[in-house]
Amino acid sequence: MICITSMALLLLILLYLFASPSAAEPLWYICGSGNFTRNSTYSSNLNQLIFTLSSNALAGALATGFATATIGIVPDRVYGLTLCRGDTDIANCRSCISTAISDTNQLCSNKKEATIWYDLCQLSYSNQEIQYGPDVNTSVQCLLANTQKVSADRLQRFEILNTELMGNLSELAVTDTSRLFATGEAALTAGDNIYGLVQCTLDLSVGDCRTCLQQTVDFSKFYLQGAGKGGRALGILCNIRYELYKFYNGTPMLQLSSDQSPSLPLPTNASMPNVTHQQPSSPLPRNASMPNVTHQQADLSHGGRKIVIRRVAIFLPVGILLLICTIIYLIWMRKRRKKGTNRLQNDQMSLNQGTNLASKLEIKENGMEFSLIKFSSIMEATYNFSSTNKLGQGGFGSVYKGYLPSGECMAVKRLDEFSGQGLEEFMNEIKLIAKLQHQNLVKLLGCCIEGNEKLLVYEYMPNKSLDYHLFDQTRKEQLDWSKRFAIIDGIAQGLLYLHKYSRVRIIHRDLKASNILLDLQMNPKISDFGLARIYASTTPTNTNRIVGTYGYMSPEYAMEGFFSVKSDVFSFGVLMLEIISGKRNTSFHKSGKALNLLVYAWELWKNEKWLDFVDPSLGEKILSNEVSKCIIVALMCVQEKAEDRPIMSEIITMLGSENIILQDPKKPAFFTGGNEGPSEFSIYASKNEITLTILEGLILS
Repeated sequence: MICITSMALLLLILLYLFASPSAAEPLWYICGSGNFTRNSTYSSNLNQLIFTLSSNALAGALATGFATATIGIVPDRVYGLTLCRGDTDIANCRSCISTAISDTNQLCSNKKEATIWYDLCQLSYSNQEIQYGPDVNTSVQCLLANTQKVSADRLQRFEILNTELMGNLSELAVTDTSRLFATGEAALTAGDNIYGLVQCTLDLSVGDCRTCLQQTVDFSKFYLQGAGKGGRALGILCNIRYELYKFYNGTPMLQLSSDQSPSLPLPTNASMPNVTHQQPSSPLPRNASMPNVTHQQADLSHGGRKIVIRRVAIFLPVGILLLICTIIYLIWMRKRRKKGTNRLQNDQMSLNQGTNLASKLEIKENGMEFSLIKFSSIMEATYNFSSTNKLGQGGFGSVYKGYLPSGECMAVKRLDEFSGQGLEEFMNEIKLIAKLQHQNLVKLLGCCIEGNEKLLVYEYMPNKSLDYHLFDQTRKEQLDWSKRFAIIDGIAQGLLYLHKYSRVRIIHRDLKASNILLDLQMNPKISDFGLARIYASTTPTNTNRIVGTYGYMSPEYAMEGFFSVKSDVFSFGVLMLEIISGKRNTSFHKSGKALNLLVYAWELWKNEKWLDFVDPSLGEKILSNEVSKCIIVALMCVQEKAEDRPIMSEIITMLGSENIILQDPKKPAFFTGGNEGPSEFSIYASKNEITLTILEGLILS
C-alpha cells in the first residue's frame, strides 16, 4: 500500500494535468509484492473469487454494486471486494467490473495482491484479510489533483466551502446504511458550485465509515489545499471527490446555499490534521503507466478539451520540468531497488555457503530454548499472516501474533524484502539473543530463513511495551511507584547481565522505552538486539555507522561514533528520567533551544525542586528518599563525560542501598545554559525511525 511522497504526488498531479481518464481507464492501481504460479491452488481460488465478486455485486433486482468474498483455506486463502460508485447503473457497473478484472490480470499478473480504481468502480483482492484500521494509511492509498487553479479572489472561500461540503457529506452518507454514499453541491459564487461525492464500502460500520471519511477529508485537505479546482482521495474502503463541475449522476442529495455557507476565513495558524504519516511500506509501483490521453465527448460540456488545451498552453513548461524530475526519481528508485535485490541475493548466497543455518549461527538447538521453524509452520500459526493477527508494522517489517503447536502464544517478526535490515543484522540478532538467558531479556524461541523470507519468533508479551503505558495519561496510572522502581531495577539487572555475566559481553546500543516489554506481571524485558554489538575490551569502540535513537544516544556516540558500556548507561539514565517523570525526552523544546528532559531534571535538582520533576499521576504515594536517589543516579548516568558515569554494578548497588551517600552529579550531556563554561553542542532530540514499532503484544522499536 502506498502513502503519498512528494515526488509521487508530483507524478500523480502530472498525470491528471493532461488527462481525466474515462471510465475504461484506471485512475491508479497497486500491485503487491507476493507472487503465485499459474494453475496453483491460489490461482484457482483467485479465479473463483473474481467470479463470485462479479456475480454477487450484480445479482438480483436489488444489486448494490458491492460484494466481498473469501475463497479457500490458509495458505491459499484469498480475500476480495468490489465496489461500484453509488450513482452508477447496473450496465455501467458490470462493464467497469469486467474491465477491472481484465486490467488487473494484465497489470498485476500473478500478483497475490492488487487494487485498481476507475471512475465508476474499484476492485481489490489479497492473500490477507481486507479490514478497516483506525489510521489514515488504511483510508488513503492515492491522491489525484485537478490542477487548474481557482482564482486568487475565490481561493479562500473555495477551501472553506469545500471543507464544509465534504464534512456534511460524510455525515449524510452514514445516515443511510444501505448505501453509505452521498453527493452534494455548495454555491461558491453566482453560477458556480462545488460538487462533492463520498462513499464507503457497505461492510463498514457507521462509526468506521464516518472515521474513514473524516480521515480522508482531513488528509486530502492538507495535501491538496491550493492544488486546484478538484481532487480525489482513493482508498480501499472509502473514497471522496470534489470538482467545480458536476461529475456524478442524478440530483445532489445535499445542497448548501449561500446563506448556509461559512463566511469566516480559515485560521492563519491552522495546523496539520491529526493523522499518521510513515514512510511508505512499499514504493509506488514501478509498472504504473500513464493513462492514455483520451477525452470523451461528454467531457466537453465541462470544458474538457478546452480546459486541457489551456492547461497545456500555460503549464507545458512546468509539466516538462515535472516530467524530467519524475523520470530522474523513477530511475533513482529503480537503481535503489536493484541494489536492494543484489544485496538480498548476496545475503542468500552468503547464507547458502554454510551447511545449515544452525551451524552457521554456531547455535545448538534446544527444544526449550531455540529452534529452527519451517516457514509453512509459521504461516499456519499466523493464519497466513492474516491482518487480524497483525500486531504492528514499522521500518523493518511487520509483527504477527501466532500460536505454537503446544498452544504457547508467540510473536513473529517478519522482515520486509527491501526493509534495509539485511542478513547481517538478522544473523546478529539471532547470534546474540539465542545465547542469552535472563529473566529480564526477551526470549527468542526460534527463527526461519527460507528463500527471501527472514523471520524471528519471540515469546509474546501481553502487556506490550513500557512506552505504551508510561506516556498515556490513562494507562500510566497502572504504574505506581513500586512498579516503576521494580521496572528500573529489572532493566538494570538485564543490562548488568549483558555487560558482565552473559557468555558474550554485549552493548545493546538501542535501549529505550519502546524496547522494554512488559510481561503479565509487568516485569520488564529488554528486547530488539538487531543493533547490539559484542565487545571484548574495556576501551571504547569506534564505528562509522551511527545507529539508534536520538535522545537516548550518548554524546560521544552520537557525534564521534564511540560506544562502550557507558553508552548503554547513558541510555539507561534517560530511560530512568522518563520513568520517574512520565515524560518523553523528546517532548522538551523551548524557544528553539534543545531543552531536553536531562536539562529539565538537572535544573530542578540544582534548585532543590526535584519533587516538581516527579510524575503527578503518582500522587503522594511515593517514597521520597527512594525517588530522590533515583533522580540523582539517573543524572549520574547522563553526565557528559563517559568516564564520569557509573557502571551497571555500581548503579545496582546504589539503587539497592538505603544508607549510601551519593556524590553530586555533574552537568548532563547537551547542556547549553548556565555559567558552567562554554556552550556545548546542542542537538534536538528527535526519533530516528530506523526500527520497528508494534501496536500490540511484542513491541520491537
